[in-house]
Amino acid sequence: MDENSANSDQPSRAKGPNRRRFQFSLRSLLIFALMCAIASGWLGRRLEQKRRETEIVAAIAKLGGVVEYDYQRSPPGKPFGPDWLRRLLGENFFNDVVFVDFQRVPIKVGDADLASVQELTTLKVLWLNGDKITDAGLDHVKGLIRLESLGLGGTMITDAGLLKLKGLTKLQDLSLGGTSVSFDGEVELQKALPNCVISR
Repeated sequence: MDENSANSDQPSRAKGPNRRRFQFSLRSLLIFALMCAIASGWLGRRLEQKRRETEIVAAIAKLGGVVEYDYQRSPPGKPFGPDWLRRLLGENFFNDVVFVDFQRVPIKVGDADLASVQELTTLKVLWLNGDKITDAGLDHVKGLIRLESLGLGGTMITDAGLLKLKGLTKLQDLSLGGTSVSFDGEVELQKALPNCVISR
């Protein structure tokens, strides 16, 4: 190989590493852009979810119900997340609604009032009361699969409505005092939820 041929090969060899670096940088940029898009999508959904949650909490409070977030039911009792980020994203952006109590509501809550409660999918405790709650209302409760405690005392629930609760496998406590549920209906649910304590 003569000297001219050797020299002519040098530029092409010199371009190789630069091209590889460019390709690597482009691939990294695309991955970064994808990650940003995913993060932005999640943030947008979360903000919309929390906006809707705020509306539901306000509606429950207007009826006289009590709502508590996870941080309120365990020490230190302060909302999660840094203060500056909560000011930017919302006071309860990092918190979940876990407790709703309608038992002391001056206005009797009906089945229609539970339609929005079904959106609070992080609920662990739900206490209901009053003869305006029927089997139809449990259609809004059966999807709350994180429920651990459910109070149905004084409602118009029957055996047919009780069957809708079979999917609440995390339920530990169920109050049926003053309902129309029969002993057989209670036994049937107990088979599906053996770890749940059913009281009257």
